[in-house]
Amino acid sequence: MSNNETEENVTNRTMVIDLDSVGTLKQVRETLSEFVKTVQGDDNSGETKDLIDTQIFSETFSQNIIQLSDSELEADKNCLAVDLTYELNDTFDEGGQGIISTAQDKFLNREVAVKSLKKKFLKSSVRRSFLHEAKLTAQLDHPSIIPIYSLNSEDEEGLCFSMKKINGVTFDQYFRRVEQIYEKQGLDLRHEKVSLVTRLEHFLKVCEAVHYAHSKNVIHRDLKPDNIMIGEYREVYVMDWGIAYCSDEAGEAQDDQQNVTVCGTPGYIDPQMLNGIEPTAQTDIYSLGMILHEVSTLKVGFQGKNINKLFHQAACGDFEVISHSYPKMKIDADLKAIIEKARSPHLEDRYASVLELSNDLRHYLQNEEVSSRPDNLQRKFIRWAQNNPHFIMTAVLITILFFASTTIHSLYQQNEIIKEAKHREGKFADLQGHVAKNAHIINNQMIKIEHLMVQLAEKLMRGKSAHASGAKLYSSKDYDLEESEPEGTRYSKIFGKKVSVKTPVYKLAPGVSLSESQSKLENLFSFQADFLSVMLKSEINKTAFLHDPKSLEQSLLIKPLPIRWVYCGFEDGVFVSYPGKGGYPEEYDHRQRPWYQEAKSVRGLNWAKPYYDINGLGLVLPCVFTLMDQQNDFQGVLAFDITLDFITDHWMKQSREMKKGFRESVILNGEGEIIISSRLLKENSKDTELNNTALEKKLYRNSAVVHALQKGESKLVRVEEGGIEFVYSICAIPSLKWFYLEKFSLDELLTD
Repeated sequence: MSNNETEENVTNRTMVIDLDSVGTLKQVRETLSEFVKTVQGDDNSGETKDLIDTQIFSETFSQNIIQLSDSELEADKNCLAVDLTYELNDTFDEGGQGIISTAQDKFLNREVAVKSLKKKFLKSSVRRSFLHEAKLTAQLDHPSIIPIYSLNSEDEEGLCFSMKKINGVTFDQYFRRVEQIYEKQGLDLRHEKVSLVTRLEHFLKVCEAVHYAHSKNVIHRDLKPDNIMIGEYREVYVMDWGIAYCSDEAGEAQDDQQNVTVCGTPGYIDPQMLNGIEPTAQTDIYSLGMILHEVSTLKVGFQGKNINKLFHQAACGDFEVISHSYPKMKIDADLKAIIEKARSPHLEDRYASVLELSNDLRHYLQNEEVSSRPDNLQRKFIRWAQNNPHFIMTAVLITILFFASTTIHSLYQQNEIIKEAKHREGKFADLQGHVAKNAHIINNQMIKIEHLMVQLAEKLMRGKSAHASGAKLYSSKDYDLEESEPEGTRYSKIFGKKVSVKTPVYKLAPGVSLSESQSKLENLFSFQADFLSVMLKSEINKTAFLHDPKSLEQSLLIKPLPIRWVYCGFEDGVFVSYPGKGGYPEEYDHRQRPWYQEAKSVRGLNWAKPYYDINGLGLVLPCVFTLMDQQNDFQGVLAFDITLDFITDHWMKQSREMKKGFRESVILNGEGEIIISSRLLKENSKDTELNNTALEKKLYRNSAVVHALQKGESKLVRVEEGGIEFVYSICAIPSLKWFYLEKFSLDELLTD
């Protein structure tokens, strides 16, 4: 169905047929006298009867008497033309592609329904769909699926097929009749409770038919109340298999004309179908969940008035609150859970099969535990007491007789609980102290890096280094050959390539000449000692003053430090990096890199988004500072790179080695967005290709944690995820307005 369909078309697709106008159901009695008699009879008999269902079906729909003659028995039963087998009568229903008429079987003298394809579709693809519907439905041999009798031809290559004629009402008409009775007579809670049970039993028959179709690898795709009919003897039929989807055991469509386009009725279509996935059993389960909502509440699951609104509500899971159309009638929590699981927008949360759904409903009707809402101890006891009232007195007597021993045992248990509580609180206090210590270390380290950044930025903005200038300039290309690379260049595992700690390296953006940048590069190269000093001082336990940085410069090659790269880029295309190294592509332009783009949009110091280092260090976290001239105009960016593997190995790894049950450690901002995660290195391998895309910050997946962060709270948060209870320890990093978090399995943490 196209999203461009008008509201009027949607209404036509789901309009309620007036049964009185087509003669399939007599009018509900206008007087209340017989209903009052029925109610009184129910009270006197003491039997449990569904009076609502009884009143709806209180009239006989039809009285067909089978009359056979010898001449009819001798008639030819193999006729292909429809008029040879059936005598067509009045049309009683019409759809977009076909019309349905009553007909009399000339040979068997029975009344049937004949569905004919409209003439304008005889030579279109609809003809194939029509044949598909007939053949498919004919092979679905189930009591709740209308049997197909024959496939016949009409004049001018027309097609039609005959099927059993059902006298009854659709689910939608049934629901509206129930509402009409309540509007006239008022709601009686006893009657509605019994009526609900009857409606659920009808719904279970629908589930049985759909489960049978699924066993044949057939997906209906258009389940809705209008396509389900209740016959006059309370038989239930699932109709209109025109857009059903068939696949073989391998999951491939049996008919090459079938497709997985979005089709069905808005309000009942699985929102997952909007993603173009192949229909599965869970496609029908979603529709059954929406129907079950109407069965239980007598109102639709969505209130949208057009296709876009309905699709948006379905995709967002914006369902109507599960409440009865009459507020006095409360919907049981177990039934609500079944509805919510059946119509869940997410496949992983939905019932895997119709059998699971119907089993849960049967358990609900039998007052047993349902899988969608497992019983806790209290509900188990209440349910058991309701189902076994004769055991209650015995339990009370046993409780009285053994009261003394129970009291002693209770005191013992309380003592054990107190011990366990103390043990638990001690563990929690130890954990919170441990995380607070790590947060303090990270806070101090970040502050130190920021101070070093500000100091170096001030020197660069002054424009002159305290050290002598005139150093030889080396470009990235000089590292391509041994004869042109700087003296002392050597391979380092820390950097994963050959580097020189004695000189920076420059790379000019495409179109920028060396002659224009010579003077500026010489000045920047004179800051080599400052670059070295910043890197050496970046360790948290290093003093602010280094007696002889030159004697320590070789330590950069063998020992990882917090600051891995120091580099600055300018708007005129000049770029300098330290330590010196090669590997910059010819087309490299620092002005297009994510760290530069992000720093350009802000002022002062900022921690930019993690991005992929082009030199093979994987994900790095840049600390950037915008360089301005005296007129406060933007000139360029100074940046430090801190690799994620250093951060996780040196700042966030202790808990992994010291604490049981450790799962991950994360640094987040005040909005709950991930800055650094110990999982990040596992999910993002090192990439040596040029990648200009920064890693987007994502909101942390646990809403309880995010809520605590947004409130600025340092606390312990306990959350159950997938049946396992976890504890999150959160501590603030005040200098950056960030938070440090560690996640643990509660059971493993409390294990000695």
